[in-house]
Amino acid sequence: MIRPKREALKGIRKLDRVINGVRRTYFEAYLGTDVKGRKIRVSRPTKAEAVQAVDGFYALQKKHGDAAVRILTPFQIHDARAALDILQNAGMSGVCLSECARRLVEISGAKATRGKALTDAYSEYLATFPEEALHKKTIGARVGKWVTACGDGKACADVTAADVADYLARRGGAATTRNNALNYIKSFLNWCAAPERGYIGANPAKGMKPVAKPYQEPTFMGVDDVETVLRALERHGDSTLTCYFALSFLTGMRTEEIKRIAQAPGDFNLEDGTIRVSKPKGWTKGIPPRLIHVPGNALEWLVRYDVRASLPKLQTRADKQIRQVLKKASLNIPIPHNAGRHTFITMHYAAHCDPARTAALCGTSHAVMADHYMGLAAKGDGLRYFALRPSGGASPAYPTPLAVMA
Repeated sequence: MIRPKREALKGIRKLDRVINGVRRTYFEAYLGTDVKGRKIRVSRPTKAEAVQAVDGFYALQKKHGDAAVRILTPFQIHDARAALDILQNAGMSGVCLSECARRLVEISGAKATRGKALTDAYSEYLATFPEEALHKKTIGARVGKWVTACGDGKACADVTAADVADYLARRGGAATTRNNALNYIKSFLNWCAAPERGYIGANPAKGMKPVAKPYQEPTFMGVDDVETVLRALERHGDSTLTCYFALSFLTGMRTEEIKRIAQAPGDFNLEDGTIRVSKPKGWTKGIPPRLIHVPGNALEWLVRYDVRASLPKLQTRADKQIRQVLKKASLNIPIPHNAGRHTFITMHYAAHCDPARTAALCGTSHAVMADHYMGLAAKGDGLRYFALRPSGGASPAYPTPLAVMA
């Protein structure tokens, strides 16, 4: 509701804010709430200008009513007033400005294709992506299942925020999973609401926020546990599992990246001590490939176990196979999900105390480094971690630069 003018004028307050290191002073007036319950405020650099803005707001309200100041932009007010005049001149004296305003908002952004079925729009949306099975599977799991849950007869224009919220509530899952699905659905609805399509007037889920996640220390493994696993894999003699573990724990590659690079052995440039990740995380969204400069001890493991020949044999359940190797060796060492990358980043920062270097090597941001990895391990642990080398030494299969091996 709109506050009385005298209360708005009386409530003008002086505020000081530091923005980008600069202190700014301004005067703010609270005028009430709009139709969606959002607060209406005006702020000006001086009190006189704030009073003038309040006067202008209530003059507009007096002339056009609450519907105008709470719903419409100045241009929409003009259009609604013009529509009302046309209707009244045609003898429809019972129509009010509020009704014109409501109808104007309802049809805002509507197109001739407003009756587009949600399933048809989804099929069209899916066709805009490259023919990459992995990405289409991801979109299907997050957007396709929601479209199916909405039903075949659902039109894009009939979708509401409740349709999205109810589906996410039924879907369940951790906060990360829920937020991920929400972002994919919002991207699809934004595509439907684009002016060139107009399948829906506006994205109904635009105001939906991700679920806040409390801080949780990343799950990383200690140096002793990582060394124990490496020695167990050495004794087991499976070069594919050893290379997989070395890539995860000693280069910081993501699990999905390892699976993809297993099909592209040419991306291993071991002579220069680098790995080209041609399909990194988010590559389907246009993220360019990244180059990993492999730490010396990781390079020794990869050369020793001939990663180019071994990794293409990688199976999808490599983590499970490693746990089975440990179980047969009577070793009770848990390997948490994504522990390889978490451990590498934690230990690399501990060893070098250089967040920019670690962030560049791992393909992550400095903000993520500060929030999740910095200060969790001692420098001595980091130095020991990057001294873990194979028992038999590196194989001479590839000429390895001494500078990299050092």
